[in-house]
Amino acid sequence: MLRRNIIHKFTVFVFILLSTVLLAGCGGMGQKTRKPPGNFSRGLQLSDKASGTPSAVVNPEGNLIQVVIPSQDGDSGNSFRYIQIDQDARITMDQELALGLAPYVRSPKVVINGEELHLVWAARQSTSKGWELWHTIINNNAEITSLPKQISQGTERVSQFDITGDDHGNLTIVWEDSESFSVHISRISGRGEIISPPALMITEGEVPALIADIESIHVAWMQGDKLFYSQVFDDSSFPLEGEELAKIQVAVGNRLDGPVIGIADSHVYLFWSILRQVGLEAGTAITEYLIFPKSEPAQAHRALVTIFPVSGDLLQPYQGSISLSQLVPAPPENYMSTNYILDPRTLPNPAQGAQIVAVSANQNLRLDSHIQIAVGIFEEGNYQGYTVGTHTTEISQNPYISTDTGGNLHLIWREGFSGNRVYYATTSPTAKGILDRVVLSDISNFLLSGGLEAITGILLFPFAFPWMAIGLVMMIILRLARNDEDVTQRLSQFLLVLALVSYQISKLLFLPDMLIYVPFSAWLDLPEGLGLIFRIAVPIMIAGLGITAAEWRRRRSSDSPPSSLAYYMTVILVDTLLTLAVYGVIFLGEY
Repeated sequence: MLRRNIIHKFTVFVFILLSTVLLAGCGGMGQKTRKPPGNFSRGLQLSDKASGTPSAVVNPEGNLIQVVIPSQDGDSGNSFRYIQIDQDARITMDQELALGLAPYVRSPKVVINGEELHLVWAARQSTSKGWELWHTIINNNAEITSLPKQISQGTERVSQFDITGDDHGNLTIVWEDSESFSVHISRISGRGEIISPPALMITEGEVPALIADIESIHVAWMQGDKLFYSQVFDDSSFPLEGEELAKIQVAVGNRLDGPVIGIADSHVYLFWSILRQVGLEAGTAITEYLIFPKSEPAQAHRALVTIFPVSGDLLQPYQGSISLSQLVPAPPENYMSTNYILDPRTLPNPAQGAQIVAVSANQNLRLDSHIQIAVGIFEEGNYQGYTVGTHTTEISQNPYISTDTGGNLHLIWREGFSGNRVYYATTSPTAKGILDRVVLSDISNFLLSGGLEAITGILLFPFAFPWMAIGLVMMIILRLARNDEDVTQRLSQFLLVLALVSYQISKLLFLPDMLIYVPFSAWLDLPEGLGLIFRIAVPIMIAGLGITAAEWRRRRSSDSPPSSLAYYMTVILVDTLLTLAVYGVIFLGEY
């Protein structure tokens, strides 16, 4: 009869477990990443078919995020997916733009145009043809309101290009001709009409970057290993001369990313990175920046963007113009920085207050190193620190960062080696509260990943012998001295309590991280308010279950009370197994 009941209960347990795992895929809001330390939310998956870097705009109120993602499907070919996200981090629209794209397209870029968007992309008909630039305007219903038209002249081969908009909805486009290594410019009105046809802007230059403010357009470009800068006013004549700001030495085989440009509080910011692919430093990357007051490039200050390789335990209170309560301070010395910081991206529009730069940076998670997105904060021309925006075990790359008028950050990035998955995260309290909720897929991950690592932790049982040693020696000595003792005797009870206390103290001495590790947080993102409760309640529950098991055994043998040694062994065996199941992950690199 007992055996039948056990089999029945085990069958019910297995059925519930499998049902939970199978239903996990039906959880709300789709796949989400883990929550990083700090103020960013978990990441919401927007696409799993991206074929290139997405582009996005955030309206000033932060209640509408519009994303364009280049996608490729084996049946339908190339397409641009248009996605809308509201203030509650819900995807309210996800559909393909009806553009009739060429067989080869890349690098869509969008700029806000009142209630509409300017969309610019590169396209070509075949691999033997050169890339050309195309432009269209779309509204927030994903409708094409201006027929796609070619912007470049058709005689050049478009390589890198950049766009910026002004307060009137007009668009400025600059692009590099990879054949003549020159830079061209064109302007388009908010209605899609060409204001100024393509013109030679820089006779010798590449990798142009630009941003517009109310006074002028700020342009940066490379000429060989020299970084140049200039401003374009309404009455400026071309070609530009520019002012040399710095020399950027890139060894043969290495790769330069950037420059990118940003403006905040009357300061101009320029960022670039170098990926080292040869020599002893292969696989590492650095990101540098220049900062100078507007119209005073001679006062440029050059330095490295630095980020600690481990950031979660270094957060400090922050008060500033950005909606963050915590920030990791910048490393005091460059050698303390991680060895991989790549792909800087600045705010798409001039900012009042802080300048933000998002980069891909190596971060140590448990025992491994993973490329995450880190977001650096600059105020009044000074690097204040950073926060980590992602928590994944795959490559996080190609970030897009923006802010709204409330100072909330909005982050979009590509995930995985091929970058086919796109995610969105934010510091907006409303959206963050929704994105950070536990869903069914989290439960399945907790049961599967947590279960496997709990078993692994239990297999570390030999490491727990030192915890038991003092109390065990006390109980053995008592048993040898008084062979007839049991737990009902006063001396036995006193020594038993003393042995159990010594066990708990020894356990904390060997696992001090139990005091700071939030139980189950290695596998499950718990609400912030529960962290302290779990840190206190779980150890008490584990100790209580050990004593409960020993009491249950004592009551079953009331005719002959167990010895103190037997009682002690029951308590510590249950306590140790549960401790290793819950806290054994500390040995596996959680702290």
